[in-house]
Amino acid sequence: MPKKTSWEDLTDKEQDIIETAVENPDMTHEEVAEETDSSVSYVGKTRREYEDHVEVTEEDTGGGAGGAVILLILVLAALYWASSTGII
Repeated sequence: MPKKTSWEDLTDKEQDIIETAVENPDMTHEEVAEETDSSVSYVGKTRREYEDHVEVTEEDTGGGAGGAVILLILVLAALYWASSTGII
């Protein structure tokens, strides 16, 4: 079991590696290393130690912007519908 078990315990580089790997599960260690400006061996070590043990939430990764985009689309759709039906 790894010593670090929460998102806050990880270094910024470890967080970047895990976030990239979790969001792109088909990426190889080489691809994650290139994306995160890390060595392949460090990516492999980090993924082995933490990928399955540290819970990553949208709050940790700065996620949630997708929800704002969906809300914006819904508002625009409602405005379009209202204007096309003569409500506004």
